Amino acid sequence: MSGAVLGFLTGGLFGSHWAAKDWPFFTQLIALLGDIFMNLLRMLVVPFVVTSMILGMTSMGKNERVGRLFGVTFAYYMVTTILAVLVGIAVVLAIDPGTRSPIPGGVAAMGSSDQLLWYEALFKTIRSLFPDNIFQAAAQGQILGLITFSLIFGGILNKVGEKGALLVKVIDVTNDVLMIFVRGVIWLAPLGIFGLVASKTGAAGGFHSVISDLKALSWYSLTVMLGLGIHAFIILPLLLVVVARKNPLKHLRHFAEAIVTAFSTSSSAATLPVTTSNAIQ
Repeated sequence: MSGAVLGFLTGGLFGSHWAAKDWPFFTQLIALLGDIFMNLLRMLVVPFVVTSMILGMTSMGKNERVGRLFGVTFAYYMVTTILAVLVGIAVVLAIDPGTRSPIPGGVAAMGSSDQLLWYEALFKTIRSLFPDNIFQAAAQGQILGLITFSLIFGGILNKVGEKGALLVKVIDVTNDVLMIFVRGVIWLAPLGIFGLVASKTGAAGGFHSVISDLKALSWYSLTVMLGLGIHAFIILPLLLVVVARKNPLKHLRHFAEAIVTAFSTSSSAATLPVTTSNAIQ
């Protein structure tokens, strides 16, 4: 949190120098800190997702509950994904930021043929859960497809028995190595988040420009924040209470580090290693 606040203040106060390129070494050095942090997180995403999901399934062991647990896990994954899509579509349709935006060439200027119907957006998301090429999905960072593949692969690996024991052990060791890697990256998080927030705020022109942009994009900002707020503070906490019988406030406090990282990177994929580490702790 301190890195994000300090970065916002630094970028906000010295934004005019960023725009004028008065201090190129200073500004590029700060941007470099953020870029290295982001690249380290992205580097971990694909192997971390695959090994974690597969181990999650294989750790259930060979018993009669595996099929049921697999079904529940996959159902929860599908339900939360579909709910997120539906919330996003509902908020956009309710607010209609494109017609309210003063930005030329916005959604209001687009033809009706360019607009995606709600069920088309939903079907597109569901289709992305099942990539036709897993290696291409990994290269392109298609996390939903990787999760689907890993869950199915891990579930089937459970059925192989002793033949798959060596592969499970290799995946387990790989996951342990990746967890050590993640802890090292998290240790660098304050510096990396400072670089990300400072460079983004500074490149935007500082406090004055950020406020002006927010006014111009007020309806878009409201739409995004409302959608995220409904999903993060209503739907997910409700599921946490109903399904897991957990206190949402306590849960939120434990994931503060992941939330700040997500805010700074604007990438759920890059935040995934931090989120997983918080969940384990």
